Amino acid sequence: MAFSHIFERVELKPVLKEEFLNPLLVPRPITIMFSDPQANQPFGASICDKLEDKQNAKSIIANLNIIKAKKEALG
Repeated sequence: MAFSHIFERVELKPVLKEEFLNPLLVPRPITIMFSDPQANQPFGASICDKLEDKQNAKSIIANLNIIKAKKEALG
């Protein structure tokens, strides 16, 4: 399988002093989107999608706790 399309490109900026002096030291991560094979999906399940659901749930619970604390404080 040949990968020939770029869907998103993010340029990483140097952070450390060594990276400013030598731009080749800036890490270049590789993201593998589909690595959990499944029989009914040709590309498999996306690990990023599984994590996104948990992150959304955590943020909703945190927001509900903030709303609850505000209501309790106001009476």
